[in-house]
Parts: sequence; C-alpha cells; structure tokens
Amino acid sequence: MDTLKTTLKQLQINPANWLDLAGNRPAWRRTVRLGAAIYDDNRIAAAKAKMAARNSPAPRVNAAHDQALLTCPRCQRNFRARIGLDEHLQTHCNNNPTTSTSANPHSYSPPRASLAPIQPLTPS
Repeated sequence: MDTLKTTLKQLQINPANWLDLAGNRPAWRRTVRLGAAIYDDNRIAAAKAKMAARNSPAPRVNAAHDQALLTCPRCQRNFRARIGLDEHLQTHCNNNPTTSTSANPHSYSPPRASLAPIQPLTPS
C-alpha cells in the first residue's frame, strides 16, 4: 500500500479518496493523464537542472595565489616553487668564495691565443 500511496501522491491524486475517483472512469483517466504529465514535466525539469549543474564549470581555486611566496634570505628574491628557491640558494653558495674552496664550474673561460705576430716559415 505504501507504493500505491507514493505513486498517487506523485500523480497529485489524494490517497484518501482515490477509490471514489476510480469509480468514475472518464474522470479517473483525465486525472491520471494530467498527473502523469505534470510528474513528467517536473522530472524532466529536475533532470535538466541537475545536468546543467554537473556541466557548469566549477569555480576555479588558484592555489598558487593562496600560498605565501618563498623568499631568498640573502637577496629577498621571491619564488613560487620550492625547487626554484633551492636552485637559487645553490648559486649563492657557488658564488660565495668563503663557502666553496673549489673554482666555480660556471666561470670557465678557454685559454686565450697569444697576440705575438706570426713568423713566416723559412725553407730549410
């Protein structure tokens, strides 16, 4: 009986007097058709609203702007990613002669050619 009451309510038929309405066949058919049309319209509208909500783009949250920028403690330069700050700090250590005893690998310059004039070869 619960399923019958649920269906009658969905068709906008009063469950208390549905037996009286069912006795008059033309009135019953009109009521059921009208209730079914209203139910279908409501169901389709709800499905379209649900589909529109599902297909609409979600509000974008930009996490990069929400995070605090990373700052170099030596030169106060700002970085968005931790890897950028780490690489930058390595260049500070490589450029500081007090922290590194080896030569800077990025400062290599090839040997220069001498500027002495070229002597012509004499036949021997």
